[in-house]
Amino acid sequence: MPAFVSHLLMLLILLSAGVRVQDADGGGLSIDDRQRLRGLLAAKPANAARREKIRRITDLLLGSPYIVRPLSGSPVQAERLVGRLDGFDCVTFVETVLSLSRSRNEDQYLSALRHLRYLNGEVGYHTRLHYLTDWHNANVARGELYDLTRGALTVQRTKDLTVVEEIPPHVASIRYFPKSRLSLVKGMIRDGDLIYFITSRAGIDTSHCGLLFWQGENLVIRHASRSHQSVIEADLDHFFATTPMLGFILARPAD
Repeated sequence: MPAFVSHLLMLLILLSAGVRVQDADGGGLSIDDRQRLRGLLAAKPANAARREKIRRITDLLLGSPYIVRPLSGSPVQAERLVGRLDGFDCVTFVETVLSLSRSRNEDQYLSALRHLRYLNGEVGYHTRLHYLTDWHNANVARGELYDLTRGALTVQRTKDLTVVEEIPPHVASIRYFPKSRLSLVKGMIRDGDLIYFITSRAGIDTSHCGLLFWQGENLVIRHASRSHQSVIEADLDHFFATTPMLGFILARPAD
């Protein structure tokens, strides 16, 4: 049997079994992902502000499955850029939406994702920005995000970050709004802003993240929820009332 025929048969078998078939370009995109990508990019309002593109993309991703550990690397497994669109955890949901809002094609999407996720855009387990405060600081420094967490309503504390395997422990200085001050800062929030929740747990900085939108006079959070096993929209006041946290960080995607 000619080699190309054998390869085609194997491809069809894998697809029929629901296996993700990835190219060797390091993007981790299956054939289905590429179809999803084309649809998401085509659905963005072309000449709109970035926040409007972010809202439209999240409209289309509501209901997507929650995936535990969607990325591929580990201390003993080589890291590979993964841009999958069939499901997310809370961080990859935010990264995916921001990258799609910046892009017009697959190459731009994967490049935007690589620079969001990895220090200096260098793919590797040890260059991945595992802790959200490190992720935030790196993306503020390169002009991708604006830090909204400033002023007299904020507090500052240090935390030892130790929980990620094979990543050297380090001390993070974290500025955040205490949980009780949400009502005082709502007025500064606009569609597409990011929110990260500061945890009291030892060894880690944040517990969750998502994107904020106004629905009439109410703020909602769109996020990949582990408890709901999908990407959902939830009333932000209710989320605060039912979620333990020390406080929160706000950031805004650059236009």
